[in-house]
Amino acid sequence: EDLLNSLGGKLPTTSFCLVLGHLSGHNFRVQPPSEDGEASPLQDFDPCALILNQVKQSGDAPKSIVLLDKEELGGYCQEAYGLQDQPIWAGLKFRLEKERAARQRAKSNALRRKLIADFEEGAEGGDLATSPAQPEVDVLFLLDAPEAISELQAISDAGLSEVVDLWSSIYFAGKSMDESEPPVQVECATAEVPELFYQAISSAAMKTDLANCTVCTVAESHELAFAVPKSSAVSESPEAQVPETTPTERAMAAMMEVLAQEASSRMRFQAWLEAPRVTIPEAPGNVFEDRLYHSMMSAVHPAYHDIPLFLHCLTDQVERSLSGEAQMKEDEAALQRLEAHLAEAFADAICEGPAQLTSQEPVKQVSESAVVPGLPDSGPLLPYLDRAACHHRCGPSAQLDGQPVLAS
Repeated sequence: EDLLNSLGGKLPTTSFCLVLGHLSGHNFRVQPPSEDGEASPLQDFDPCALILNQVKQSGDAPKSIVLLDKEELGGYCQEAYGLQDQPIWAGLKFRLEKERAARQRAKSNALRRKLIADFEEGAEGGDLATSPAQPEVDVLFLLDAPEAISELQAISDAGLSEVVDLWSSIYFAGKSMDESEPPVQVECATAEVPELFYQAISSAAMKTDLANCTVCTVAESHELAFAVPKSSAVSESPEAQVPETTPTERAMAAMMEVLAQEASSRMRFQAWLEAPRVTIPEAPGNVFEDRLYHSMMSAVHPAYHDIPLFLHCLTDQVERSLSGEAQMKEDEAALQRLEAHLAEAFADAICEGPAQLTSQEPVKQVSESAVVPGLPDSGPLLPYLDRAACHHRCGPSAQLDGQPVLAS
């Protein structure tokens, strides 16, 4: 109870990332760096083979990379699992569901044990272990690369999006030495597997698992064959030196980093989709008032209509409509124009000069510089649109400050 109180009454949730991948790449011909200036003999470097061999040698111990076998997946398509007469991809989904549930439960239990241990040692609430802000790849399942688009479509139809956070082709791209003398480093052509994925993704229907699939490329993979030279280190202090790693470790680290970045981006996007949305309030009443918008737009010659003017008029109309007083204000404006017209007519017919009509409420005075001429409550517009309004109302030969409106 004290632990829950220190955490605000709620245990932190653990993020979990499961990736299904298909390895592909090249057997690079690389030249080791020479210390004495003489050319070193070329060597073969196949990052995919190194990763697969490392995973196979790790045995049955829990690991972050798991190899999947199609014969094993077919073994789940039996009556005992309720998957009789189902394709092997149904067995793939069943295996991933079980693995995800077990690993996620183990990760949650480990976090809780860590929280309890830190709390018993007297750690403050802010110092307690929490899940990382950026999710990492917890487990990567590697499956043999598909041979055709139809096989990719069959995997997509299995509905793996409910279990997998990222389905990707993992492609090790880079450069290789050619057979010339002396050898020259050339860019390797794109392999068949990523090309197959590109074609399948581009032709897939929207909102399908195949359309959401991707190709994660490990660029400049040939550079992973050798460690970074010590001379390129920023600092020679023991703390700043990078420990020696094997080519296999560097290839696995580069692969997991690329997958983690892509998976993290997708998980953040999915969280954004599931987050609460801002609701737009409904306009009061059943009558849609748009007289202000049309009045402001018609005050400017159509030749000068553009996006800033449209947004200006539209936002003013929306602001007035949401206030709930749009119709009342438009009626008042129309009544003011009618009273002004009647006053002018009365002055011309009866009086020898302008006449003032009495009204219960004084007519609102608006600064002439803040409105479009002849359009009350229009607000400030762009200067050149004000000139365009004068041109529209006064005719093509109208002048403004002694200059032709059209020319100014």
